[in-house]
Parts: sequence; C-alpha cells; structure tokens
Amino acid sequence: MKPFLISVVVALLLVAGGFWYASRNPDALPEDLRNRMEVGQDTSPPARGPLDYHILADQGGVPRSEAERAGLSSGNWAYMAALKPLEDLEQTGIEQLQSARVNGKLYDLGFRFNSTQAESQVLEYNIGGEWDTLTFGFGFSDDEASDPSGRFAIEFSVQGDGTELYGPVSLTPNDMPVFREVDVKGVRRVTFISKRVGKPNMFTPLLLDPFVKKEGTSASE
Repeated sequence: MKPFLISVVVALLLVAGGFWYASRNPDALPEDLRNRMEVGQDTSPPARGPLDYHILADQGGVPRSEAERAGLSSGNWAYMAALKPLEDLEQTGIEQLQSARVNGKLYDLGFRFNSTQAESQVLEYNIGGEWDTLTFGFGFSDDEASDPSGRFAIEFSVQGDGTELYGPVSLTPNDMPVFREVDVKGVRRVTFISKRVGKPNMFTPLLLDPFVKKEGTSASE
C-alpha cells in the first residue's frame, strides 16, 4: 500500500510542477493548449467577413453574433443595423429585428414596418456617397397571415437622393420575397419606403439584412 501512495504523491507533484512550469513558460506549449489554459481566452474561430455567409436569396441572413464579431461595419462594408437612421426608429414605428424566418430561412439583421403606424413608413440613412452597392431583401415572415385576394398588398421602394433605385414592387404574404443589389455610387441618402395598399391593411413587411459595400470587396475583407 505504501509504494502505491508514494506513486500517487509523486504523480500529483509532477502534475503540479507541470502546471507551474506552463504558467511561467506559456510559449513553450502548443497553441491550442496554451489558449485553453489562459483565463478568459476566446478560443472560438476568428470572425469571418460577412460575405463569407451573407447570401440573402438562398442562405438566410447573417447571424447577429457573427456579424457583431465581424464588426458590423468596416471601411469596405456596413450593415444598416450598425448605422444610425436619420430619424429614430421609435419615431417611425419601425422595429429592428432580432430574428425572422422568411421562406424557411432565418434572418437576423433587418427591420419590421409595423401596421400600427401611418399608411407609409420611411427608413432613411445618410451613407455619405461613400459606397458602391446596396444589398437588401424584402418580404414577409412565414407566420404572417395569408391574403389570397391580394387586395392588401405592400408597395416597397428604395430611393437614392430622391431618385428611384428600386421599385415600387407590390407584394403580399403569398408572394416570394425579393432580393436585390442596386448601384449607390455617389448617393448620399438612401430611403426605404413601405406603403400599404387597401384598408384595413394589417401586414408587417420586413426589410432583410440591408448593407452597403464598396466594389471589389471580397469575402475575406
């Protein structure tokens, strides 16, 4: 029994000595082990740029946690969710989304135009003429009520400095969402407009993952 106890004590001393040495000489350890030993070390994969997984039409939107880790905005791209609108959302009645499922895909970064507000709602940003393209989606969540008659459509359009960049396009919850990329070179103000057709129109359309980028931006930037 005594030799066994001596062996256990020696093993514990060796382990303690190993931790002591590692704490004093972390560079001598393999990188993955070194990261695990450092208190508070973030061992998750490095943040990817948004274009690594931002393909609106067939993959859904960027997970908020991923986009936040990627910075939400840089010199090459910027999500509208990271920018300050010209009018506070509380004043417009537009809600920034936490998540929404559209056509079976999940989107995290977007805006809901609420039916409790006026016939038309406007979301506007000053992008300073610094960007080349604007990408966005528009549609309805999968749990929105149906409208087979099509009498209560939503007309959606996008303007740049007062000039139509896209639309207006008329959609009901029965229609497929639309996804577009438009040229915004030299544009200072981008305006998203949602207008209700027919009364009472209780639908709440969604603006999905709007972001701007510069030409030549790759997935690694």
